[in-house]
Amino acid sequence: MADKMDLAGYLAAQARDCEAASATDLARAIAAIAAAAGAIAERVALGPLAPGDRATHGAFAAACLRAALAQAPVRHLSLAGAESVETLGACAIKPDAPEVSALTAGGPDREDRQGEQARSAGARGGDGLSEAFAEDLGGDASDRTGEGPGMRAPAAMFDVAADPLHGDYPLDAAIPFGVFFSLYPVDPRSCGAAPFNLPLSKQCAAGYVLCGPHAALMLSVGKGVALFGWDRARRSFRLAQPQLEIAPNADAFAIDASNHRHWPAPIRVFIEDCLEGAEGPRGRNFTMRWVGSLAAEAHRILRRGGVYLAPADDREGAALSLNLLHHAGPLAYLAEQAGGSATDGARRLLDATPARLDQRSALIFGAREKVARIAKYHLDARFGGESPPLFGDRGLYRR
Repeated sequence: MADKMDLAGYLAAQARDCEAASATDLARAIAAIAAAAGAIAERVALGPLAPGDRATHGAFAAACLRAALAQAPVRHLSLAGAESVETLGACAIKPDAPEVSALTAGGPDREDRQGEQARSAGARGGDGLSEAFAEDLGGDASDRTGEGPGMRAPAAMFDVAADPLHGDYPLDAAIPFGVFFSLYPVDPRSCGAAPFNLPLSKQCAAGYVLCGPHAALMLSVGKGVALFGWDRARRSFRLAQPQLEIAPNADAFAIDASNHRHWPAPIRVFIEDCLEGAEGPRGRNFTMRWVGSLAAEAHRILRRGGVYLAPADDREGAALSLNLLHHAGPLAYLAEQAGGSATDGARRLLDATPARLDQRSALIFGAREKVARIAKYHLDARFGGESPPLFGDRGLYRR
């Protein structure tokens, strides 16, 4: 990746293309998140998996993110699974705080490696822009991690919703997990207003880092979607594909088929239509994929096309698996920026406003035509109840 532009250069170019001073501050916040995600990938996904590590992975990931964002223009942080929003300016965790240091127990070698990863995430949140932002920020790179005269006050602040470690349970099987994030602008006139009380369409940037045998960053700042790969030698993300679009004609879908009996009728009918292949109403064959990792599924859809389905569940009291703010929102933003679409089955997800931090949602995203077809199934009155006899008697899933 030696000849590829790094993330700092890409963000600097995006900031220069935008006249608003807030573009540079947005770039600083994204760089901080990327720095933390790189440290998480190296420690959790690319490092050795020791017994008992899973108990500390989540805490380490959250601490890395807090440390990196402590010096970024970020006012509020909402972590998936947390009951409240953190105000970073008042209670930010520094890279050398006990919450980080406590995670380095286990011998001097382990302490040096893990402590350095957490501390470097915080440092790179400030100086990870390298020389690319020296002129914009004022002063040289050494000014950015402290309060020296070169550091200018931010022109804008942002609220960050993130899940720093989603889907780490299959690590011992080398299945990737993800670091999901989205950024919302803070209105300076809205002092005291509840953060994240905005439609998902108000996101100004979103993405995820796929952490597995290799690490990759999928990012949008509102000008399409760019793909970056992690350069371990330089410990930075480098541009791999500057403009990524979802392939419109891939005949593939991703869904957890074990829940077939609990899907709403429109989803069952759509999947059974696909499974009937060339002999069915769709007139062609489809392939089904399922890894069980949201980040891995999203990565395949964005790179190869198709459609991902995490539908509603008809079991009483059953919780939807995806958080609207922390998971569905960023993926919906990426999907539309890549020329695709995202719904909860029938309604555009970016029109939704989270009522609670823990609000759950169905998610269907991918190629625009395929998502629109699924929406038509939901709007078809014939599929509002049980499947028609044609679909009850045919297909792989007989009742």
